[in-house]
Amino acid sequence: MASFQTEPSLPILKKGYGKVKDARRVNIIIMGKVSDAIKPAMGPNGMSKMLVAPMGDVTITNSGRAILENMQTMNEITKLMIELARTQSDITGDGTKSAAVLTGELLKKADRLLKMRIHPRVIIDGYQKAWKRALEALE
Repeated sequence: MASFQTEPSLPILKKGYGKVKDARRVNIIIMGKVSDAIKPAMGPNGMSKMLVAPMGDVTITNSGRAILENMQTMNEITKLMIELARTQSDITGDGTKSAAVLTGELLKKADRLLKMRIHPRVIIDGYQKAWKRALEALE
């Protein structure tokens, strides 16, 4: 992106301006990968995951919450997904895999809209309208 300048040495938009968009894309990609890791465990023919802890302990589970909590992550957005799973599990006792996969899929669709240069606020407004209509349909 070209930067506008008031003087040759003082750009108004700094060189790192595009990093905001890059960080958003990286977070969407990471959440998509987490979602993709959980998908095979879904459904009646879902496969269990073998989780190996750093100390070598092996756990085989089909629990979305267990899979997410055993992921070793340093990324804040992944920690948010883990918290989503905990909350879903605490409130309903089920649906952690569905919540994680749905979140990942919604973010993948949002990424496609961002690539079409649709403003993030418009995407958020659309998701909020869809959420309200879904609640109305459930009632």
